[in-house]
Amino acid sequence: MKKSPKISIIIPAFNVEKYISNTLNSLFNQTYKNFEIIVVNDGSQDRTLEVARDSLIGSKIKYKILNQENKGVSVARNEGMKVTCGDYIKFLDGDDMLTEESIENLVLAIEGKGEFDLSFGKQDVVTVSGKILMKYDDMYLKPWIEADAKVALKDFLTGIVHISTNSALFKKEVIEKHRLSFTPGALYGEDNEFIAKYLFFSRKVVFCEKATSLAVYRKDSSTKVASMKVFHNVASMKRLRKFLALNNCELNLLEIFDSQIIPSSYAWVIGNLAFNGYPYKEWTKIIKNKKIRDQVRKFKVLTKETPYYRQVKLAKNLFFLSPFFFYIIMRIIKKQYDKKSEE
Repeated sequence: MKKSPKISIIIPAFNVEKYISNTLNSLFNQTYKNFEIIVVNDGSQDRTLEVARDSLIGSKIKYKILNQENKGVSVARNEGMKVTCGDYIKFLDGDDMLTEESIENLVLAIEGKGEFDLSFGKQDVVTVSGKILMKYDDMYLKPWIEADAKVALKDFLTGIVHISTNSALFKKEVIEKHRLSFTPGALYGEDNEFIAKYLFFSRKVVFCEKATSLAVYRKDSSTKVASMKVFHNVASMKRLRKFLALNNCELNLLEIFDSQIIPSSYAWVIGNLAFNGYPYKEWTKIIKNKKIRDQVRKFKVLTKETPYYRQVKLAKNLFFLSPFFFYIIMRIIKKQYDKKSEE
Protein backbone atom coordinates (compact mmCIF):
# COMPACT_ATOMS: atom_id res chain seq x y z
CA MET A 1 0.00 0.00 0.00
CA LYS A 2 1.46 3.31 -1.12
CA LYS A 3 2.08 5.94 1.52
CA SER A 4 -0.02 9.08 1.14
CA PRO A 5 1.95 12.30 0.72
CA LYS A 6 2.09 14.52 3.81
CA ILE A 7 1.86 17.75 1.82
CA SER A 8 -0.23 18.76 -1.18
CA ILE A 9 1.25 21.60 -3.23
CA ILE A 10 -1.31 23.43 -5.35
CA ILE A 11 -0.06 25.41 -8.35
CA PRO A 12 -2.59 27.58 -10.21
CA ALA A 13 -1.17 28.19 -13.68
CA PHE A 14 -2.29 30.61 -16.38
CA ASN A 15 -0.10 31.37 -19.40
CA VAL A 16 3.19 30.66 -17.63
CA GLU A 17 4.88 28.39 -20.17
CA LYS A 18 8.12 30.38 -19.84
CA TYR A 19 8.24 30.05 -16.07
CA ILE A 20 6.52 26.90 -14.85
CA SER A 21 9.54 24.69 -15.51
CA ASN A 22 11.55 26.75 -13.03
CA THR A 23 8.67 26.55 -10.55
CA LEU A 24 8.44 22.77 -10.83
CA ASN A 25 12.22 22.30 -10.78
CA SER A 26 12.34 24.19 -7.48
CA LEU A 27 10.01 21.48 -6.12
CA PHE A 28 11.90 18.58 -7.64
CA ASN A 29 15.05 19.87 -5.91
CA GLN A 30 13.51 20.02 -2.43
CA THR A 31 15.35 18.29 0.39
CA TYR A 32 11.93 17.17 1.67
CA LYS A 33 10.23 14.77 -0.76
CA ASN A 34 6.98 13.54 0.82
CA PHE A 35 4.58 15.71 -1.17
CA GLU A 36 2.31 15.68 -4.19
CA ILE A 37 2.01 18.37 -6.83
CA ILE A 38 -1.37 19.52 -8.11
CA VAL A 39 -1.18 21.76 -11.16
CA VAL A 40 -4.44 23.51 -12.03
CA ASN A 41 -4.28 24.78 -15.60
CA ASP A 42 -6.58 27.80 -15.58
CA GLY A 43 -7.50 27.88 -19.26
CA SER A 44 -4.00 28.80 -20.46
CA GLN A 45 -3.78 29.84 -24.09
CA ASP A 46 -0.08 29.00 -24.44
CA ARG A 47 1.84 25.76 -23.81
CA THR A 48 1.62 25.87 -20.00
CA LEU A 49 -0.22 22.54 -19.87
CA GLU A 50 2.22 20.73 -22.16
CA VAL A 51 5.32 22.11 -20.42
CA ALA A 52 3.97 21.21 -16.98
CA ARG A 53 2.97 17.72 -18.09
CA ASP A 54 6.37 17.03 -19.70
CA SER A 55 8.18 18.18 -16.56
CA LEU A 56 6.01 16.15 -14.20
CA ILE A 57 6.08 12.94 -16.26
CA GLY A 58 9.86 12.96 -16.10
CA SER A 59 9.94 13.40 -12.32
CA LYS A 60 9.51 10.89 -9.51
CA ILE A 61 7.01 13.09 -7.69
CA LYS A 62 3.34 12.20 -7.32
CA TYR A 63 1.21 14.63 -9.26
CA LYS A 64 -2.22 15.52 -10.57
CA ILE A 65 -3.09 17.89 -13.40
CA LEU A 66 -6.49 19.58 -13.48
CA ASN A 67 -7.88 21.51 -16.42
CA GLN A 68 -10.51 24.21 -16.24
CA GLU A 69 -11.78 27.12 -18.28
CA ASN A 70 -10.20 30.42 -17.30
CA LYS A 71 -11.97 31.19 -14.01
CA GLY A 72 -9.16 32.91 -12.13
CA VAL A 73 -6.64 32.01 -9.48
CA SER A 74 -9.20 31.73 -6.66
CA VAL A 75 -11.26 29.06 -8.39
CA ALA A 76 -8.08 27.26 -9.48
CA ARG A 77 -6.85 27.03 -5.89
CA ASN A 78 -10.28 25.93 -4.68
CA GLU A 79 -10.43 23.16 -7.29
CA GLY A 80 -6.95 22.05 -6.30
CA MET A 81 -7.95 21.82 -2.64
CA LYS A 82 -10.77 19.42 -3.52
CA VAL A 83 -8.34 16.69 -4.65
CA THR A 84 -5.60 17.02 -2.01
CA CYS A 85 -4.35 13.97 -0.12
CA GLY A 86 -1.90 15.58 2.27
CA ASP A 87 -2.26 16.62 5.90
CA TYR A 88 -0.83 20.01 4.95
CA ILE A 89 -1.60 22.27 2.02
CA LYS A 90 0.94 24.51 0.35
CA PHE A 91 0.24 26.98 -2.44
CA LEU A 92 2.75 28.12 -5.03
CA ASP A 93 2.09 30.45 -7.94
CA GLY A 94 2.99 29.10 -11.37
CA ASP A 95 5.83 31.58 -11.92
CA ASP A 96 7.37 31.61 -8.44
CA MET A 97 9.87 29.29 -6.76
CA LEU A 98 10.96 27.76 -3.46
CA THR A 99 14.42 27.52 -1.99
CA GLU A 100 15.78 23.96 -1.67
CA GLU A 101 15.09 23.56 2.06
CA SER A 102 11.83 25.48 1.99
CA ILE A 103 9.37 22.66 2.64
CA GLU A 104 11.68 20.93 5.13
CA ASN A 105 12.00 24.17 7.11
CA LEU A 106 8.25 24.76 7.13
CA VAL A 107 7.44 21.20 8.21
CA LEU A 108 10.01 21.25 11.01
CA ALA A 109 8.61 24.57 12.21
CA ILE A 110 4.94 23.63 12.21
CA GLU A 111 5.64 20.27 13.87
CA GLY A 112 7.82 21.81 16.56
CA LYS A 113 6.92 22.13 20.23
CA GLY A 114 3.67 24.02 20.16
CA GLU A 115 0.15 23.79 18.80
CA PHE A 116 1.00 25.53 15.54
CA ASP A 117 -1.60 25.71 12.79
CA LEU A 118 0.55 27.70 10.36
CA SER A 119 4.23 28.11 9.65
CA PHE A 120 5.64 30.72 7.31
CA GLY A 121 9.02 31.99 6.21
CA LYS A 122 10.62 34.87 4.43
CA GLN A 123 9.78 35.68 0.84
CA ASP A 124 12.27 37.59 -1.28
CA VAL A 125 11.43 39.23 -4.60
CA VAL A 126 13.68 38.09 -7.45
CA THR A 127 14.14 38.38 -11.19
CA VAL A 128 13.34 35.47 -13.51
CA SER A 129 17.02 34.49 -13.34
CA GLY A 130 16.89 34.47 -9.52
CA LYS A 131 18.69 37.77 -8.86
CA ILE A 132 17.36 39.39 -5.68
CA LEU A 133 15.43 42.64 -6.14
CA MET A 134 14.08 43.01 -2.61
CA LYS A 135 14.89 41.04 0.51
CA TYR A 136 12.24 40.25 3.09
CA ASP A 137 14.44 41.78 5.81
CA ASP A 138 14.46 45.10 3.94
CA MET A 139 10.67 45.18 3.91
CA TYR A 140 9.34 43.64 7.12
CA LEU A 141 10.18 43.26 10.78
CA LYS A 142 10.76 40.12 12.83
CA PRO A 143 8.81 40.92 16.00
CA TRP A 144 8.38 37.30 17.10
CA ILE A 145 9.17 33.67 16.30
CA GLU A 146 5.99 32.25 17.83
CA ALA A 147 2.73 34.08 18.35
CA ASP A 148 -0.88 33.57 19.24
CA ALA A 149 -2.79 33.54 15.95
CA LYS A 150 -4.77 36.64 16.93
CA VAL A 151 -1.52 38.57 17.38
CA ALA A 152 -0.26 37.22 14.06
CA LEU A 153 -3.53 38.24 12.39
CA LYS A 154 -3.24 41.83 13.59
CA ASP A 155 0.46 42.10 12.65
CA PHE A 156 -0.24 40.53 9.25
CA LEU A 157 -3.11 42.88 8.40
CA THR A 158 -1.19 45.98 9.50
CA GLY A 159 1.95 45.04 7.55
CA ILE A 160 4.26 44.34 10.47
CA VAL A 161 4.90 40.84 9.13
CA HIS A 162 4.22 39.41 5.71
CA ILE A 163 2.66 36.02 5.09
CA SER A 164 2.04 34.90 1.53
CA THR A 165 0.39 31.83 0.07
CA ASN A 166 3.83 30.99 -1.36
CA SER A 167 5.66 31.23 1.95
CA ALA A 168 3.21 29.49 4.28
CA LEU A 169 2.17 25.95 5.19
CA PHE A 170 -1.49 25.36 6.13
CA LYS A 171 -3.19 22.49 7.95
CA LYS A 172 -5.84 20.83 5.83
CA GLU A 173 -7.99 20.04 8.88
CA VAL A 174 -8.33 23.75 9.72
CA ILE A 175 -9.35 24.57 6.15
CA GLU A 176 -11.90 21.75 6.02
CA LYS A 177 -13.29 22.29 9.52
CA HIS A 178 -14.09 25.94 8.82
CA ARG A 179 -14.89 25.47 5.12
CA LEU A 180 -12.33 28.04 4.05
CA SER A 181 -11.87 28.87 0.39
CA PHE A 182 -10.72 31.65 -1.89
CA THR A 183 -13.39 34.09 -3.09
CA PRO A 184 -14.27 33.25 -6.72
CA GLY A 185 -13.80 36.19 -9.05
CA ALA A 186 -11.53 38.10 -6.69
CA LEU A 187 -8.47 39.27 -8.64
CA TYR A 188 -6.50 41.15 -5.97
CA GLY A 189 -6.30 40.65 -2.22
CA GLU A 190 -7.93 37.21 -2.38
CA ASP A 191 -4.82 35.60 -0.89
CA ASN A 192 -4.67 37.99 2.06
CA GLU A 193 -8.38 37.50 2.65
CA PHE A 194 -7.94 33.72 2.77
CA ILE A 195 -4.87 33.88 5.03
CA ALA A 196 -6.60 36.26 7.44
CA LYS A 197 -9.64 33.98 7.73
CA TYR A 198 -7.34 31.03 8.31
CA LEU A 199 -5.47 32.88 11.06
CA PHE A 200 -8.76 33.83 12.71
CA PHE A 201 -9.54 30.14 13.23
CA SER A 202 -6.00 29.13 14.19
CA ARG A 203 -4.27 28.74 17.56
CA LYS A 204 -0.59 29.58 17.16
CA VAL A 205 1.70 30.65 14.33
CA VAL A 206 5.43 30.04 13.94
CA PHE A 207 7.87 32.06 11.84
CA CYS A 208 10.70 30.22 10.12
CA GLU A 209 13.70 32.55 10.02
CA LYS A 210 14.81 31.55 6.55
CA ALA A 211 13.81 32.55 3.04
CA THR A 212 11.41 29.89 1.90
CA SER A 213 9.93 31.36 -1.25
CA LEU A 214 11.01 33.53 -4.15
CA ALA A 215 8.38 35.76 -5.73
CA VAL A 216 9.39 36.40 -9.33
CA TYR A 217 8.98 39.95 -10.61
CA ARG A 218 8.14 39.90 -14.31
CA LYS A 219 6.92 42.86 -16.27
CA ASP A 220 4.63 40.73 -18.46
CA SER A 221 2.59 39.57 -15.46
CA SER A 222 -1.13 40.38 -15.47
CA THR A 223 -0.59 42.14 -12.12
CA LYS A 224 1.69 44.63 -13.87
CA VAL A 225 -1.12 45.88 -16.10
CA ALA A 226 -2.74 49.13 -14.99
CA SER A 227 -6.42 48.38 -14.45
CA MET A 228 -9.33 49.44 -12.28
CA LYS A 229 -9.52 45.79 -11.29
CA VAL A 230 -7.00 46.63 -8.56
CA PHE A 231 -9.95 47.95 -6.55
CA HIS A 232 -10.69 44.26 -5.94
CA ASN A 233 -8.07 44.65 -3.21
CA VAL A 234 -10.32 47.12 -1.38
CA ALA A 235 -13.31 44.82 -1.87
CA SER A 236 -11.36 41.90 -0.37
CA MET A 237 -10.58 43.88 2.77
CA LYS A 238 -14.19 45.05 3.11
CA ARG A 239 -15.41 41.45 2.76
CA LEU A 240 -12.90 40.41 5.38
CA ARG A 241 -14.09 43.08 7.80
CA LYS A 242 -17.67 41.89 7.35
CA PHE A 243 -16.60 38.29 7.91
CA LEU A 244 -14.79 39.17 11.15
CA ALA A 245 -17.72 41.24 12.40
CA LEU A 246 -20.13 38.35 11.76
CA ASN A 247 -17.79 36.02 13.62
CA ASN A 248 -17.59 38.28 16.68
CA CYS A 249 -13.94 39.22 16.46
CA GLU A 250 -12.48 41.67 18.94
CA LEU A 251 -13.90 45.17 18.52
CA ASN A 252 -10.37 46.58 18.54
CA LEU A 253 -9.57 44.75 15.31
CA LEU A 254 -12.64 46.20 13.58
CA GLU A 255 -11.54 49.66 14.65
CA ILE A 256 -8.11 48.97 13.14
CA PHE A 257 -9.83 47.94 9.92
CA ASP A 258 -11.57 51.32 9.73
CA SER A 259 -8.55 53.38 10.77
CA GLN A 260 -5.73 51.48 9.07
CA ILE A 261 -6.40 48.35 7.04
CA ILE A 262 -9.07 49.58 4.63
CA PRO A 263 -7.31 52.96 4.21
CA SER A 264 -4.07 51.09 3.40
CA SER A 265 -5.89 49.10 0.72
CA TYR A 266 -6.94 52.36 -0.96
CA ALA A 267 -3.39 53.71 -0.69
CA TRP A 268 -2.07 50.52 -2.29
CA VAL A 269 -4.53 50.89 -5.18
CA ILE A 270 -3.49 54.49 -5.88
CA GLY A 271 0.19 53.54 -5.79
CA ASN A 272 -0.35 50.48 -7.95
CA LEU A 273 -2.19 52.43 -10.64
CA ALA A 274 0.58 55.03 -10.80
CA PHE A 275 3.32 52.38 -10.71
CA ASN A 276 1.81 50.46 -13.61
CA GLY A 277 1.10 53.54 -15.73
CA TYR A 278 -2.63 54.10 -15.54
CA PRO A 279 -3.28 57.15 -17.80
CA TYR A 280 -2.36 60.22 -15.79
CA LYS A 281 -5.51 62.22 -16.59
CA GLU A 282 -7.71 59.33 -15.55
CA TRP A 283 -5.57 58.72 -12.48
CA THR A 284 -6.00 62.35 -11.35
CA LYS A 285 -9.78 61.95 -11.61
CA ILE A 286 -9.59 58.98 -9.26
CA ILE A 287 -7.46 60.72 -6.64
CA LYS A 288 -9.76 63.74 -6.65
CA ASN A 289 -12.58 61.54 -5.39
CA LYS A 290 -13.12 62.79 -1.84
CA LYS A 291 -13.84 59.36 -0.37
CA ILE A 292 -10.69 57.86 -1.87
CA ARG A 293 -8.54 60.82 -0.92
CA ASP A 294 -9.84 60.79 2.65
CA GLN A 295 -9.09 57.06 2.92
CA VAL A 296 -5.52 57.53 1.68
CA ARG A 297 -5.05 60.38 4.15
CA LYS A 298 -6.12 58.10 7.02
CA PHE A 299 -3.51 55.51 6.09
CA LYS A 300 -0.67 55.48 8.63
CA VAL A 301 2.70 53.83 8.33
CA LEU A 302 2.97 51.95 11.62
CA THR A 303 6.71 51.33 11.45
CA LYS A 304 9.65 53.19 9.92
CA GLU A 305 12.19 50.56 10.92
CA THR A 306 12.69 49.04 7.47
CA PRO A 307 13.86 50.72 4.24
CA TYR A 308 10.60 49.71 2.55
CA TYR A 309 8.36 51.41 5.08
CA ARG A 310 10.51 54.51 5.14
CA GLN A 311 9.93 54.70 1.40
CA VAL A 312 6.19 54.19 1.89
CA LYS A 313 6.13 57.06 4.39
CA LEU A 314 7.96 59.33 1.95
CA ALA A 315 5.63 58.26 -0.87
CA LYS A 316 2.53 59.20 1.12
CA ASN A 317 3.96 62.62 2.00
CA LEU A 318 4.91 63.21 -1.64
CA PHE A 319 1.45 62.17 -2.83
CA PHE A 320 -0.21 64.94 -0.83
CA LEU A 321 2.53 67.45 -1.56
CA SER A 322 2.56 66.86 -5.33
CA PRO A 323 0.50 64.10 -6.96
CA PHE A 324 2.25 64.82 -10.26
CA PHE A 325 5.74 64.13 -8.88
CA PHE A 326 4.41 61.10 -6.99
CA TYR A 327 3.10 59.69 -10.27
CA ILE A 328 6.36 60.40 -12.12
CA ILE A 329 8.53 58.82 -9.42
CA MET A 330 6.34 55.71 -9.32
CA ARG A 331 6.72 55.38 -13.09
CA ILE A 332 10.52 55.77 -12.81
CA ILE A 333 10.67 53.06 -10.15
CA LYS A 334 8.57 50.75 -12.35
CA LYS A 335 10.93 51.25 -15.31
CA GLN A 336 13.93 50.52 -13.07
CA TYR A 337 12.36 47.28 -11.88
CA ASP A 338 11.43 46.28 -15.41
CA LYS A 339 15.02 46.83 -16.49
CA LYS A 340 16.45 44.86 -13.57
CA SER A 341 14.02 42.02 -14.22
CA GLU A 342 15.64 41.46 -17.62
CA GLU A 343 19.22 41.31 -16.31
